[in-house]
Order: sequence, then C-alpha cells, then structure tokens
Amino acid sequence: MATEFPHVPRRLIVPTEGEVFGDLLRRYRSNSGLTQEDLAEQAGISARTISDVERGLRRSVYRNTAARLADVLELAGTDRETFVALAQRDAGRSAGRSTIGADASAPRLPSPLTRLIGRESEVDAILAAVRSPELRVLTLLGPGGIGKTRLAIEVATRAGFRDGAFFVSLAATADPDLVPSLVARELRLTGIRTSVPEALRNHLREREVLIVLDTFEHVLAASPFVAELAAACPLLTVLVTSRAPLQVRGEHEFAVAPLAIPDAGVHVLDLDRYPATRLFSEHAHSVKPDLLIDEESGRVIVDICRKLDGLPLALELAAVRLRHLSLAAVQRQLDHRLNLLVGGPRDLPRRQQAMRDTIAWSYDLLEPSEQSIFRRLSVFAGGWTLVAAESVLALEDDRDRLLPQLSVLVDNNLATLRNLPGEESRYGMLDVIREFAVERAEAHGEATDLSRRHAAYFAELAEAAEPEFGGSGQAAWYGRLQVEEDNMRGAMAWSLERGDGEVALRLAGALWLFWRRHGDYSEGRLWLDRALAIRQSAESAPRRKALWGNGWLTYYQGEHDRAQRFGDELLRLSRAAHDQVGVRNALTVRGIVAMAEQRYGDALPQLEEALRIAREHGPEWLLATSVLNLGSAMLHTADVVRSQMLLEEALRLYRKLGDRLFVARTLGYLGYNAVLRADLPAARRLATSSLKQIQDLAERFGVAEGLQAMALVNAAERQDERAAELAGAANALWESISAQALAPDRAIATPYFDAARERLGASAWRSAWNRGATLELADAIAHAVEGSSLATPPPTRIPSG
Repeated sequence: MATEFPHVPRRLIVPTEGEVFGDLLRRYRSNSGLTQEDLAEQAGISARTISDVERGLRRSVYRNTAARLADVLELAGTDRETFVALAQRDAGRSAGRSTIGADASAPRLPSPLTRLIGRESEVDAILAAVRSPELRVLTLLGPGGIGKTRLAIEVATRAGFRDGAFFVSLAATADPDLVPSLVARELRLTGIRTSVPEALRNHLREREVLIVLDTFEHVLAASPFVAELAAACPLLTVLVTSRAPLQVRGEHEFAVAPLAIPDAGVHVLDLDRYPATRLFSEHAHSVKPDLLIDEESGRVIVDICRKLDGLPLALELAAVRLRHLSLAAVQRQLDHRLNLLVGGPRDLPRRQQAMRDTIAWSYDLLEPSEQSIFRRLSVFAGGWTLVAAESVLALEDDRDRLLPQLSVLVDNNLATLRNLPGEESRYGMLDVIREFAVERAEAHGEATDLSRRHAAYFAELAEAAEPEFGGSGQAAWYGRLQVEEDNMRGAMAWSLERGDGEVALRLAGALWLFWRRHGDYSEGRLWLDRALAIRQSAESAPRRKALWGNGWLTYYQGEHDRAQRFGDELLRLSRAAHDQVGVRNALTVRGIVAMAEQRYGDALPQLEEALRIAREHGPEWLLATSVLNLGSAMLHTADVVRSQMLLEEALRLYRKLGDRLFVARTLGYLGYNAVLRADLPAARRLATSSLKQIQDLAERFGVAEGLQAMALVNAAERQDERAAELAGAANALWESISAQALAPDRAIATPYFDAARERLGASAWRSAWNRGATLELADAIAHAVEGSSLATPPPTRIPSG
C-alpha cells in the first residue's frame, strides 16, 4: 500500500520562459513538500525517473506518466494543461535520436503460461534493485531449475522502464562472441556497419532500457562486454540470470533461494501457505484433477517437496508423474534415486545434484528406446521438427515409433511441443534438461556421430534454401531458416571446432543471402571469416561461394578495401577452377566496389563482363541481378536510355521468378532513372510503388531506400520541405539499423538535396529534416505516399468545371 503523506497547500507556479519540464516538476514538488521518493511512490513510478527528469537526464515522460504526476501534485485546469503540455513539448525536443525506429525497439518479452507462485518478496526486492539509479548490473544466481528465468521475466514485465524491457536468451549458444549480436538482434538493430558493441552503445546511450540476459553461464567470457555496455549507457540496467557470477566491477548479486518448504508435521490445511507445496499441488491437480489431499497424502507431498529441496522445475517434473503413478510411488522413486547421490561430484551445489537426480529419475522411467531418442535429440540447439529428427537420428527403419516416443517425452516434461496454426509442429527441450541429455549422449559415445549428422542436415537445408531466396517462395524459406537459426549456429560452431572447413563453408556460404535479407551483416561476416580462416578447402566451391557472400556483406558495411580483396581472391580461384559463375560473382563484387568509389571506368567493364557470363551460364536469378547491377550503374553515365532498358529487363526477369523483394528494388531504381530523365510523374509513380511493395515485405533496409527515393522525387519536383522531411525519415531509419544509404545511390541524390536545401534555406531544411526524423515508421511511409508537408495543411482542392 502506498504511504500517505500530509497535505501541503500548493502555491500557483507559472512556467518561466524557456523552462524545461524537469525544472517545473522540481518546483511543483518542492512547493508540495514532497521528496522525490514521496512523489514517485504516490505516482506509481520509480524514484529514478523523478531524479533523472529533474537532473535533465530525461527531457520528457509519457503523457500518462505526466498525468499521474499531475494527480499527485493536485494540478487542475490551466495548471494541469500547462504541466502536461510542457512534458510533451520536451518530448519532441528529446527525440533527436529518431523515434522512426521505435517499432524496431518494441519490447518483446516471453509470455509465461503459468502464474508465478511464492516469489512475491523476491520480485519486490529485485524490482527495487533494478529501479535504483546506483545499480547497473544485477545477476540472479542459482542452480538450474530454481526459477531464475521466470523471476527475470516477471520483473521485466513489471519494471516500467521508459524505453522498455528486452529478453535475450543465450541458452542456444556457447560462443561469447555472439552475445553482442544476439542482443542487437533482440533490439532489432540490423545492418550494423560499425562493431556491434559500438552500435549498441550508440543506440542505448540515451535510452532508459532494461535488458535481461538469460542463461549466461555458458558465455561468461562475454562479461566484459556487459560491463562496458552498462558503463557507456547511463540509463541502461542489465539483469542477468546465471549459475555463476560475471565477476565484473559494478555487478550486484541476488541469490535465488528454493521455494519455502513446510516442516514435516504441518497440517494439511496449511499446505497452501508454503510456496513449494502450493506449486506441487497445483501441477498435480493439472494432470490429476481428482487427486484428494488429506492428512496422509499431505504428508507425502511435504516429503516429496523436502527431498526435492523446493526446486520449482524438480517439483513440476515430479508432479507430472502423477499422470501414471500414485503419490506413494513417486515418493518411493525419489527415495531410491536420491540415495545414489552419496558418491556424486562434491564440487557441484547440492541443489544442482538434486535437479540432476530428478531428471535422471524421469529418464530412468523411460523405456530403453525412449531413453535413446531422448539422448540423441539433445543435438538440436533450437528445437526440431519431426522431419529433422527422423533424418538426424537416422531412423529410416524405425520412423513409425518416433512420434509415439516423442509424445512420451512431452508427457513427461522432458520435451516441449508447440503447435501453431499453419506451422509444422515443433519440439524442444528446456535448457537444464537438454544439458542432462547431452551428458548422457556423451557418456554413450553418441555425441560425435550425432553432431556430424546434425551439421550435414542443416548444411543441406541451407543449400536447399539458397536458390529459393530469389523465387516466389522466398518468404516461407526465410521464415524457415529464421526458426532454425540456433541449429544453424550450432552446426557451424561444431564444424569450426572440429576443423571441418568444408561443412562450415557450405553453411556460411549458403546463408549469406539470408543474413543480407535480415540485415545481420556483422554476424554473417563473423561466421564467414571463421570458416574462411580454415585453409583445408582453399580451392573448393564452398570457399568460392563464401568469398562471394563475404564480399557483399563487407560492401554493405562500407569496408570497400576488404570487399575488393574478397573479390580479387574469388576471381583468382574461380579462373583456376574454370568456374564461370564464380568469375561472374567476382567481377560483380569488384564492380560494385568500383561504383562505390566512383571509379566508373573500372566498374562498367567488369559489370558488362559479368552480364555476358550470366547470359551464357545463368542461373536466371544471377542473370536478373547482373542486368540490375549494370542498369543501376548506367545511371551514373549519360546513357540513361540503356539504363532504362536494362532495368525494365531486370524487372521482367524478377517478376517471372516471383522475387518480390527485387521487383520492389528494381522499381526504385527505375524511379531514379525517371528523375534523371526529368519524367517526374513516372518517377513518383515508380518510387511510390516500390515503397508500398517493400513495406509489405517488412524489409527495413529496403524501406529506408524507398523513403530516400521518395525524398529524391520531391526534391526534383521542388517540394523542398517534403524532400527534407522524407530525407530525415530515411536517415532516422538508417540510424535505427546502424546503416546508411549505398554510396552510388547517395551520389545521385546528393545534388538534388543540396539544391533543395539552398532553395529552402539551411534553417528551414534542418527543421523539416527533424520533423521527418521524429515520425513513427508507419507514419513516415504514409507521409511519403500520401501526405503534404508536415508544416502546413494540404491545399484546398478546387473542383474543376
């Protein structure tokens, strides 16, 4: 309950000229006799928020937050309107880092399917800690299965950070180098051109955000990254769940205890007072609704909870056995298994031993064939489908038994099942259970062979997907690979660890188009660099494909010298192997680098030769792309007629293939061509169509290109304010994904923008640019397609005739 504070009469306060919201808030609060803590408690927000606003670290609050503050301060009438308006005015000022990317940073937290039981005091304590301005990194410590993740989700849901809370699961990777990329992915930062940690620091430096890093014990070497990120971002709080501390400066630790357990003699009517017995009882009734809890069964439940040390996951696993066993049978099984722990490893926490024993007990109740399936399924890092399991587990002669065996694992909470409409059923394992299964697979000598087949399966899947990226099924294949990302990472990591460069190159070389589509340039380059560093397959076709992909990803990040080196090596290897498609790819990389550096005399001959080879050797998507590359390059020559012919040919080819993404991109380049030909009605029609189509595909890099094209059209039409607004919107979107316009496209647009800025005046251009930069993404697109200047209402339409 909120503390009641004595009422202090409030004097009228008039905002002074230029006063910011924080100054006004401080004066009203002082006049009311409230401390920052008093005001925060009564308004239901954090004291940190009040402190940051009054110190100027935050220039704004949400409208509903301002309204709650006004209620506590007893503001009404004009006073209240002025107070809330000032908060919103400063919100506009503080939006220098564009809100166009707000949907890119929309918080995404897991939605637990069960309520949290018996953790009220822990939640309150952790909430108070993460809301404290002095605390920056808090680690929830405890053994597997104790409920650290569930606690972190609850806290993140309730924390109320201004710019949201984000949940980053690290369970599927053991590679510390990937932690920054996984954080960037969850914040939807794509197209990163600088280092990922630097991009995160730039993005989070002025944002009040809570980031949950879940299951960190696998990647403790990434601890310095966490400390450096927190130090660079004063409004950021990091909540970590781990079985071991990070051991970095500024870290605070919170030990998560087991659920409280009653004494042996507690009365059955008091069982609900204790979290452990309440949790067990609720799960028991979910699988056995008619379970009667009397004095005798109550004593058994207490005994089970005590022997499982109050560990939530252990209690759930034990309760689910009541589907097939009596309470007494569950109790006996636990007695038998726990007695075996006497000679177990002494360096493990006792409760972790109990957790292992609980899983081992469930495992021992399986039939031998079910145990075998359970062990072998541990090779999947991010879940699996029935088809994947049949292939990787090599069950050609025993496929009919797999589905029933999977059902047994799901029934026993040793596997999970997700059935979504229109999607293939997907299975998975909780982290602690998969860890146990991995150990069992290693003990049976199965792990190496399983990992080899797993890597081969996902290499084949990636290679099957690659040609589909340029066809009508591209969306479905992108979605499929997105679901399998953790398995792909696991397969690449295992191949690299074993020094199997061939499989690693096959995977990375096939996935580069996927990474480009999603803007994951940095992660893609990380895998490609590692695979290319293994020299055992120096002359192989997979190596040539990986060089091609790395050249493109490096180009997108603006490292033209490095992209040139990839192109040079690819050209040498391809000519030696008489690989004409590889030669085409190498010439393309070298040509686009030359275009970016405005070496048109070098670029055009190489792109011409690449097109000639593509016409002779295909495949059709490469032909379409060679036509597009040369057509867009010709925009920089006086031959806009040939450019238009090539771009229209590329458009026909992409439409025939069903490649919606590159249809939209080609329409955009046709819009550029129309601007250069001074056919402005056609330019507007083409750029509008391109932007609408790319919006439907939700490809943020392409949307930024589309906004840039619309800004160019408006500049050419001398609609200078709208040009500045849309250029600001495009730039804000580039920044939100840590990217920028491609150099050749900037070379075309810049003279038009410079002329518009000169006509409008530098100050007016800057104001219009800033207006566009503060638009939400959907509003920016609507403004590009439909709107007039944001600064003035649309002109009245005069009827004709």
